[in-house]
Amino acid sequence: MVKPKMKKSEIRERLAIEANRKRKELGIDRTPDFDIVKALINYKKFTIVIAPLGPNTSGICYKNEHVIVVNMNQTLGRARFTIAHELYHYFYGKKGTDYISPTSYNPSKSIEEYEADIFASYFLAPRDDFFQFIFEEIRKSTKFKLVDILKIEQHFMMSRKSTLIRLKDDGFIGDYEFSMYENGAIMQAKTNGYQDSLYRQWCAEPTTLGYYLNATKSLYEQNLISKSKHDELLIEAFRTDIVFKENGVIND
Repeated sequence: MVKPKMKKSEIRERLAIEANRKRKELGIDRTPDFDIVKALINYKKFTIVIAPLGPNTSGICYKNEHVIVVNMNQTLGRARFTIAHELYHYFYGKKGTDYISPTSYNPSKSIEEYEADIFASYFLAPRDDFFQFIFEEIRKSTKFKLVDILKIEQHFMMSRKSTLIRLKDDGFIGDYEFSMYENGAIMQAKTNGYQDSLYRQWCAEPTTLGYYLNATKSLYEQNLISKSKHDELLIEAFRTDIVFKENGVIND
């Protein structure tokens, strides 16, 4: 028997619930600007690799290895969305499958990529919190203004495009407003008194965080690998800072 396709509204309802459940599982409270990298590092045996992936790839999920790779050339807002997107693949993707996510937004993408985007949006801005903020802080009038867009994206630490897509999907704006506010976020933030870090490249140098470092240290301390192998593994993970520090090259 062929399973009937779910309506988009049903998909969004399901993913809103799942995103809330996973936030609680990761120990994330209702703080909107939570540290998503820290939350993952403290969860199970996650490793986050921040590296240049080229212009067409935003992130990669190596599900079996508990590894998420994020393109370091993204903005802070986009990087947070990418990590949340890859989390969907980690939690709900097919076992043994690696996922490579493109940078471009394509509404006609596969159902799995579509669901990963919806999940990421709800993970960063839970549905109830999003609506509550809009109706209590924005006090929606007949149409949204630039200051409203800025207030929302700054509060939830979301990229401009992710914010606009969410507002459009929820019926707050249309195509006209979307195109009107799509560009110019950095200068708009500055002139309205906000810092522009949300719209800037989030990481200047490649690095690795999380379980990989702990595992490498543990192997060395148990004499299961040599010092040279330990250093080699760290250098491969872009952590020359640790190697040079331990060898007395870098001083605090």
